[in-house]
Amino acid sequence: MKEKSKKEIKEKNTPIKEKRIHFRTILFLIIACFILMVVWARYISTTGLIVKEYNVTNSRLPENFHGLKIIHFSDTHYGTTINKKEMERIVKEINLYRPDIVVFTGDLFDKDITIKDSDVETLGNLLKSIDASLEKLAVRGNHDYVNDYFERVMEMAEFIVLNNETKRIYYKGETPILIKGLPSITQEIFDPNEEELEDEEQLFRIVLAHEPDSFDQLDLKPDLMLTGHSHGGQIRLPFWGAIHTAVGAKRFHEERYVIGNTELFVSSGLGTTQINFRFLNRPSFNLYRLYSH
Repeated sequence: MKEKSKKEIKEKNTPIKEKRIHFRTILFLIIACFILMVVWARYISTTGLIVKEYNVTNSRLPENFHGLKIIHFSDTHYGTTINKKEMERIVKEINLYRPDIVVFTGDLFDKDITIKDSDVETLGNLLKSIDASLEKLAVRGNHDYVNDYFERVMEMAEFIVLNNETKRIYYKGETPILIKGLPSITQEIFDPNEEELEDEEQLFRIVLAHEPDSFDQLDLKPDLMLTGHSHGGQIRLPFWGAIHTAVGAKRFHEERYVIGNTELFVSSGLGTTQINFRFLNRPSFNLYRLYSH
Protein backbone atom coordinates (compact mmCIF):
# COMPACT_ATOMS: atom_id res chain seq x y z
CA MET A 1 0.00 0.00 0.00
CA LYS A 2 1.31 3.36 -1.00
CA GLU A 3 2.28 5.52 1.96
CA LYS A 4 0.10 8.62 2.35
CA SER A 5 1.78 11.90 1.65
CA LYS A 6 2.10 14.60 4.29
CA LYS A 7 -0.20 16.77 2.19
CA GLU A 8 -2.95 14.14 2.25
CA ILE A 9 -2.62 13.70 6.03
CA LYS A 10 -2.79 17.45 6.52
CA GLU A 11 -5.90 17.77 4.39
CA LYS A 12 -7.57 14.95 6.31
CA ASN A 13 -6.87 16.44 9.74
CA THR A 14 -7.67 20.05 8.86
CA PRO A 15 -11.50 19.80 9.27
CA ILE A 16 -11.07 18.34 12.78
CA LYS A 17 -8.74 21.17 13.76
CA GLU A 18 -11.14 23.72 12.31
CA LYS A 19 -14.01 22.25 14.32
CA ARG A 20 -11.94 22.45 17.50
CA ILE A 21 -11.01 26.08 16.82
CA HIS A 22 -14.64 26.89 16.00
CA PHE A 23 -15.85 25.26 19.24
CA ARG A 24 -13.26 27.13 21.31
CA THR A 25 -14.27 30.42 19.68
CA ILE A 26 -17.95 29.85 20.46
CA LEU A 27 -17.11 28.81 24.04
CA PHE A 28 -14.98 31.92 24.50
CA LEU A 29 -17.76 34.17 23.17
CA ILE A 30 -20.32 32.54 25.47
CA ILE A 31 -18.09 33.01 28.51
CA ALA A 32 -17.29 36.60 27.50
CA CYS A 33 -20.98 37.42 27.04
CA PHE A 34 -21.83 35.88 30.39
CA ILE A 35 -19.13 37.91 32.16
CA LEU A 36 -20.32 41.06 30.40
CA MET A 37 -23.92 40.40 31.46
CA VAL A 38 -22.86 39.86 35.08
CA VAL A 39 -20.82 43.07 35.15
CA TRP A 40 -23.64 44.97 33.44
CA ALA A 41 -26.27 43.58 35.84
CA ARG A 42 -24.19 44.42 38.90
CA TYR A 43 -22.67 47.80 38.07
CA ILE A 44 -24.70 49.35 35.25
CA SER A 45 -28.30 48.22 35.60
CA THR A 46 -28.37 48.93 39.34
CA THR A 47 -27.54 52.60 38.71
CA GLY A 48 -29.30 55.42 36.95
CA LEU A 49 -32.98 56.23 37.23
CA ILE A 50 -36.01 55.83 35.00
CA VAL A 51 -39.25 57.78 35.51
CA LYS A 52 -42.26 55.87 34.21
CA GLU A 53 -45.16 58.18 33.42
CA TYR A 54 -48.78 57.05 33.21
CA ASN A 55 -52.04 58.85 32.51
CA VAL A 56 -54.93 57.56 34.62
CA THR A 57 -58.34 58.59 33.30
CA ASN A 58 -61.41 57.70 35.33
CA SER A 59 -64.87 59.29 35.16
CA ARG A 60 -65.31 58.62 38.90
CA LEU A 61 -62.49 61.02 39.72
CA PRO A 62 -63.97 64.32 40.94
CA GLU A 63 -63.53 67.18 38.51
CA ASN A 64 -61.60 69.16 41.11
CA PHE A 65 -58.87 66.48 41.08
CA HIS A 66 -58.40 66.69 37.31
CA GLY A 67 -54.64 67.00 36.67
CA LEU A 68 -53.52 65.68 40.08
CA LYS A 69 -49.93 64.37 40.08
CA ILE A 70 -48.91 61.38 42.21
CA ILE A 71 -45.31 60.16 42.57
CA HIS A 72 -45.00 56.53 43.60
CA PHE A 73 -41.68 55.02 44.71
CA SER A 74 -41.02 51.69 46.35
CA ASP A 75 -38.50 49.09 47.55
CA THR A 76 -35.49 51.29 48.18
CA HIS A 77 -33.80 48.55 50.25
CA TYR A 78 -31.45 51.30 51.37
CA GLY A 79 -27.95 49.97 51.99
CA THR A 80 -27.95 47.52 49.09
CA THR A 81 -27.46 49.24 45.72
CA ILE A 82 -29.19 52.43 46.91
CA ASN A 83 -26.93 54.65 49.00
CA LYS A 84 -26.90 58.31 50.01
CA LYS A 85 -25.70 59.52 46.62
CA GLU A 86 -28.35 57.55 44.73
CA MET A 87 -31.08 58.64 47.15
CA GLU A 88 -30.12 62.30 46.75
CA ARG A 89 -30.55 61.92 43.02
CA ILE A 90 -33.95 60.22 43.44
CA VAL A 91 -35.27 62.92 45.78
CA LYS A 92 -34.06 65.66 43.44
CA GLU A 93 -35.80 64.00 40.49
CA ILE A 94 -39.05 63.58 42.43
CA ASN A 95 -39.10 67.27 43.35
CA LEU A 96 -38.57 68.30 39.73
CA TYR A 97 -42.10 67.03 38.96
CA ARG A 98 -43.70 69.11 41.74
CA PRO A 99 -46.02 66.30 42.84
CA ASP A 100 -49.25 66.84 44.73
CA ILE A 101 -49.05 63.48 46.52
CA VAL A 102 -46.03 61.25 47.10
CA VAL A 103 -46.53 57.63 48.17
CA PHE A 104 -44.06 54.98 49.27
CA THR A 105 -45.14 51.33 49.14
CA GLY A 106 -42.71 49.59 51.43
CA ASP A 107 -39.31 47.94 52.00
CA LEU A 108 -37.38 51.00 53.07
CA PHE A 109 -34.39 49.03 54.33
CA ASP A 110 -33.33 45.46 53.59
CA LYS A 111 -33.67 43.09 56.55
CA ASP A 112 -30.30 41.46 55.77
CA ILE A 113 -28.31 44.71 55.78
CA THR A 114 -26.76 46.16 58.93
CA ILE A 115 -28.10 49.68 59.40
CA LYS A 116 -26.52 52.36 61.57
CA ASP A 117 -28.24 55.21 63.35
CA SER A 118 -26.44 57.55 60.96
CA ASP A 119 -28.15 55.79 58.03
CA VAL A 120 -31.54 56.31 59.64
CA GLU A 121 -30.82 60.01 60.15
CA THR A 122 -29.45 60.43 56.62
CA LEU A 123 -32.43 58.78 54.96
CA GLY A 124 -34.91 60.55 57.20
CA ASN A 125 -33.51 63.95 56.28
CA LEU A 126 -33.40 63.10 52.58
CA LEU A 127 -37.03 61.96 52.48
CA LYS A 128 -38.06 64.99 54.51
CA SER A 129 -36.81 67.16 51.66
CA ILE A 130 -39.36 65.61 49.30
CA ASP A 131 -41.87 68.35 48.57
CA ALA A 132 -45.53 67.38 48.01
CA SER A 133 -48.25 70.01 47.90
CA LEU A 134 -50.86 67.81 49.60
CA GLU A 135 -49.62 64.65 51.34
CA LYS A 136 -46.74 62.23 51.78
CA LEU A 137 -48.06 58.74 52.57
CA ALA A 138 -46.47 55.33 53.15
CA VAL A 139 -47.21 51.68 53.91
CA ARG A 140 -44.89 49.01 55.29
CA GLY A 141 -43.32 46.25 53.26
CA ASN A 142 -42.40 42.80 54.53
CA HIS A 143 -38.84 44.01 55.36
CA ASP A 144 -40.16 46.91 57.47
CA TYR A 145 -41.29 44.83 60.46
CA VAL A 146 -37.86 43.61 61.56
CA ASN A 147 -36.95 46.72 63.57
CA ASP A 148 -38.12 50.27 64.26
CA TYR A 149 -36.07 51.95 61.54
CA PHE A 150 -39.06 52.37 59.24
CA GLU A 151 -41.09 54.23 61.87
CA ARG A 152 -38.14 56.43 62.83
CA VAL A 153 -37.38 57.44 59.26
CA MET A 154 -41.00 58.08 58.33
CA GLU A 155 -41.53 60.23 61.40
CA MET A 156 -38.43 62.29 60.57
CA ALA A 157 -39.48 62.52 56.91
CA GLU A 158 -43.03 63.64 57.81
CA PHE A 159 -44.69 60.78 55.93
CA ILE A 160 -48.03 59.54 57.27
CA VAL A 161 -47.97 55.74 57.62
CA LEU A 162 -51.34 54.13 56.85
CA ASN A 163 -51.96 50.79 58.54
CA ASN A 164 -55.43 49.53 57.63
CA GLU A 165 -56.40 53.19 57.63
CA THR A 166 -58.17 55.46 55.17
CA LYS A 167 -57.36 59.12 54.66
CA ARG A 168 -59.58 61.70 52.98
CA ILE A 169 -57.75 63.97 50.56
CA TYR A 170 -59.20 67.36 49.54
CA TYR A 171 -58.01 69.32 46.53
CA LYS A 172 -59.52 72.45 45.00
CA GLY A 173 -63.05 71.55 46.10
CA GLU A 174 -65.33 69.98 48.68
CA THR A 175 -65.47 66.46 47.24
CA PRO A 176 -62.57 64.32 48.54
CA ILE A 177 -60.94 61.13 47.33
CA LEU A 178 -59.96 58.30 49.66
CA ILE A 179 -56.51 56.75 50.03
CA LYS A 180 -56.30 53.57 52.05
CA GLY A 181 -53.04 51.97 53.16
CA LEU A 182 -52.62 48.26 53.87
CA PRO A 183 -49.88 46.44 55.76
CA SER A 184 -47.89 43.58 54.26
CA ILE A 185 -49.90 40.41 53.66
CA THR A 186 -47.10 38.52 55.43
CA GLN A 187 -48.33 39.99 58.71
CA GLU A 188 -51.17 38.61 60.85
CA ILE A 189 -52.58 42.13 61.22
CA PHE A 190 -53.49 42.28 57.54
CA ASP A 191 -57.18 43.17 57.50
CA PRO A 192 -58.12 44.90 54.25
CA ASN A 193 -61.89 44.65 54.57
CA GLU A 194 -62.70 46.75 57.58
CA GLU A 195 -66.19 48.20 57.36
CA GLU A 196 -66.40 51.28 55.15
CA LEU A 197 -69.00 53.98 55.49
CA GLU A 198 -71.68 53.60 52.86
CA ASP A 199 -71.09 57.04 51.39
CA GLU A 200 -67.36 56.30 51.01
CA GLU A 201 -68.10 53.61 48.44
CA GLN A 202 -69.29 56.38 46.15
CA LEU A 203 -65.96 58.21 46.32
CA PHE A 204 -62.90 57.64 44.15
CA ARG A 205 -60.69 55.20 46.07
CA ILE A 206 -56.96 54.56 45.94
CA VAL A 207 -55.36 51.64 47.78
CA LEU A 208 -51.68 51.52 48.70
CA ALA A 209 -50.23 48.08 49.39
CA HIS A 210 -46.83 46.45 49.29
CA GLU A 211 -47.69 43.14 47.65
CA PRO A 212 -49.79 43.38 44.46
CA ASP A 213 -51.37 39.96 45.02
CA SER A 214 -53.20 41.44 48.01
CA PHE A 215 -55.67 42.75 45.43
CA ASP A 216 -57.37 39.34 45.46
CA GLN A 217 -58.14 39.74 49.17
CA LEU A 218 -60.04 42.98 48.75
CA ASP A 219 -63.83 42.75 48.89
CA LEU A 220 -64.29 46.35 47.84
CA LYS A 221 -62.11 46.88 44.78
CA PRO A 222 -60.55 50.34 44.44
CA ASP A 223 -60.41 52.55 41.37
CA LEU A 224 -56.64 52.70 41.56
CA MET A 225 -54.16 50.45 43.40
CA LEU A 226 -50.44 51.22 43.80
CA THR A 227 -48.04 48.49 44.91
CA GLY A 228 -44.42 47.32 44.81
CA HIS A 229 -42.60 44.21 46.06
CA SER A 230 -42.07 42.48 42.72
CA HIS A 231 -38.98 44.50 41.66
CA GLY A 232 -40.20 43.66 38.17
CA GLY A 233 -38.46 40.34 38.70
CA GLN A 234 -35.20 42.30 39.23
CA ILE A 235 -33.57 40.27 36.43
CA ARG A 236 -35.44 40.16 33.13
CA LEU A 237 -34.63 38.45 29.85
CA PRO A 238 -35.72 39.41 26.31
CA PHE A 239 -38.94 37.68 25.19
CA TRP A 240 -39.15 36.04 28.64
CA GLY A 241 -39.62 38.79 31.17
CA ALA A 242 -39.02 38.19 34.87
CA ILE A 243 -37.07 35.02 35.58
CA HIS A 244 -38.25 34.99 39.20
CA THR A 245 -41.42 36.22 40.88
CA ALA A 246 -41.65 36.76 44.62
CA VAL A 247 -44.32 35.37 46.91
CA GLY A 248 -46.96 38.08 47.04
CA ALA A 249 -46.28 39.02 43.41
CA LYS A 250 -46.91 35.72 41.67
CA ARG A 251 -50.08 36.76 39.88
CA PHE A 252 -49.30 40.45 39.45
CA HIS A 253 -45.67 41.34 38.78
CA GLU A 254 -45.70 43.35 35.54
CA GLU A 255 -46.03 47.15 35.43
CA ARG A 256 -49.76 47.62 34.88
CA TYR A 257 -53.00 45.64 34.95
CA VAL A 258 -56.64 46.49 34.37
CA ILE A 259 -58.90 44.20 36.40
CA GLY A 260 -62.56 45.08 36.11
CA ASN A 261 -62.82 48.74 37.09
CA THR A 262 -59.44 48.80 38.84
CA GLU A 263 -56.12 49.97 37.43
CA LEU A 264 -53.32 48.18 39.30
CA PHE A 265 -49.76 49.45 39.07
CA VAL A 266 -46.71 47.55 40.29
CA SER A 267 -43.55 49.58 40.81
CA SER A 268 -40.32 47.88 39.74
CA GLY A 269 -38.64 49.60 42.66
CA LEU A 270 -35.29 51.22 43.24
CA GLY A 271 -33.07 48.83 45.19
CA THR A 272 -32.27 45.14 45.22
CA THR A 273 -32.70 42.24 47.60
CA GLN A 274 -31.06 38.83 48.00
CA ILE A 275 -28.66 39.57 45.12
CA ASN A 276 -27.41 43.01 44.09
CA PHE A 277 -28.23 42.57 40.42
CA ARG A 278 -30.69 44.07 37.96
CA PHE A 279 -30.87 43.31 34.26
CA LEU A 280 -33.04 45.05 31.66
CA ASN A 281 -34.76 46.58 34.67
CA ARG A 282 -33.15 49.77 35.94
CA PRO A 283 -34.21 51.54 39.16
CA SER A 284 -37.40 53.52 38.64
CA PHE A 285 -40.29 55.39 40.19
CA ASN A 286 -43.74 56.09 38.74
CA LEU A 287 -45.53 59.33 37.97
CA TYR A 288 -49.32 59.24 37.57
CA ARG A 289 -51.32 62.10 36.13
CA LEU A 290 -54.99 61.71 37.08
CA TYR A 291 -57.73 62.93 34.75
CA SER A 292 -61.49 62.85 35.16
CA HIS A 293 -62.12 62.82 31.41
